[in-house]
Amino acid sequence: MKQTTTSSTADVEMSFDFALPTTIALAALAAPADFGTALQEGLSVNIATKQGDSTGTMVQESPYFPMNLAIKAGGGEATGVFNKDKFSIQSTGAGLEIESTSAMMPAPVKITSGPVVVGLTSPVMATEAAGDYGFTMKLSQFSVNEEAWAMFDPGGALKRDPADLAIDVSGKTKLDFIAILQAEETGTEPPVPALETLDIKELTLKVAGAALAGTGAFTFDNSMGMPMPLGEANVTVTGANALIDGLIKTGLMAEEDAMGARMMMGAFMSPGANPDELTSKIEAKPGFEIYVNGQRVQ
Repeated sequence: MKQTTTSSTADVEMSFDFALPTTIALAALAAPADFGTALQEGLSVNIATKQGDSTGTMVQESPYFPMNLAIKAGGGEATGVFNKDKFSIQSTGAGLEIESTSAMMPAPVKITSGPVVVGLTSPVMATEAAGDYGFTMKLSQFSVNEEAWAMFDPGGALKRDPADLAIDVSGKTKLDFIAILQAEETGTEPPVPALETLDIKELTLKVAGAALAGTGAFTFDNSMGMPMPLGEANVTVTGANALIDGLIKTGLMAEEDAMGARMMMGAFMSPGANPDELTSKIEAKPGFEIYVNGQRVQ
């Protein structure tokens, strides 16, 4: 196999700030406890990057799977922070286009997407007050060309709507990564993270005409040694039955699998106000009691 690749990115900018601890030398960091001391003394890293449009190609010569690939990506920005209080990575990017052709495929495959957002935040060392954590992922307008759809759904049983995914959760927790590393090194019991709150700000998925949307908020009682959730989440699903029907027509889902999926939806969801709409209310009550649509499941 022979492979040749090219890539080009415009207007790359980067800034990097690195703060040293006040007394301990980096060369002396031999154990997690030393690293913890360095963090307490001000060790920190801050990175920021920015770039313009990118293009790339790949040509693969192979008797098994020869392929040509072309990639175009819009500009983006990213930041990273690491200190005793917080670890955080945040990234945003504009649209993406990937086009692939091969003699082994009956048609070219072209994938496009809108903006992409990814974020992760976590505490680093335990304090008396809980720190912020969060996870964000947003992929918008993810689509595939009609020729690629036709390879597995020539009859158009599935809707060609672009897919969207959005996850945005955050909250408060007490978490000490340094103490966990020390426990692994010494063979002692690691500290258990103390989750205090969870906010489901957004949870959405749209694909092939079906959609899922959820929100919720929970607090956690840690007095019993493990977090006990209290709160509720609400979920709405639309177009699920139509999607299952389409998957059966394409042969991607068997009738018996579809029956199991529909039974599962019927057990945990209730009909909504609109056609092919299902809703579910999930409640966590004291004593580790879980209710779905008013029915206790635990």
